[in-house]
Amino acid sequence: MLETEKKTTMRLILFDDMSQCTDAEVERLLPLVSAPRREVALRFKFTFGRFTCLKSYVMLQQLVQETLAETDERWLPLQQRLKEWNGNFVYNEHDKPFMQNVLGERIEGVDFNLSHCKNAIAVVLSDRPVGVDVESFRHAEEPLLKRTMNPEEQEEVRTAADPTEAFTRLWTRKEAVLKLHGTGLVDNLHEVLTNLENIQLETTINKNRQYACTLAVYKT
Repeated sequence: MLETEKKTTMRLILFDDMSQCTDAEVERLLPLVSAPRREVALRFKFTFGRFTCLKSYVMLQQLVQETLAETDERWLPLQQRLKEWNGNFVYNEHDKPFMQNVLGERIEGVDFNLSHCKNAIAVVLSDRPVGVDVESFRHAEEPLLKRTMNPEEQEEVRTAADPTEAFTRLWTRKEAVLKLHGTGLVDNLHEVLTNLENIQLETTINKNRQYACTLAVYKT
């Protein structure tokens, strides 16, 4: 497990020990989450869906608990907001989740994001908008490459030493930006990375476990 803390009030956990994805671990995690999250998890037919749903929520709980335990005063505003969280979520029109208070309203000034693939789970908590995406390495055939990448990006993938890694890296960067905006997938994926003047991206590549993860935040 890799944990990073930004100079801003932001925390990220990247979990990649997917050997824990078992029925026994699912049973252990079930009582640790809220009732609504349990209901969502149990709707999944297979162990993988249940595990990632539960594990990502427990990871978010961990980030909340660690943030509440901070003694540095720069965390105080976020701590005050996190104390309002009732354990549930509200969603915008694009299904991006936000923390909910006891009145059933979105808690302003708190943002988080969850992502998972077959090789890893990523969870980030912040006091400002944030997007994270993690993807297993994926080879792109020409139709997919042309549909998702602009000509410059296509050339970057084709000429890369490892085209699969290059495609996955670019894909996570696009997804993270879209999740930052809270809009979900758009029709024109070619333009997602063309105007990033006010966005900062940080990409992690894990060659051993075959995945890429990108974190996206607005520049301050």
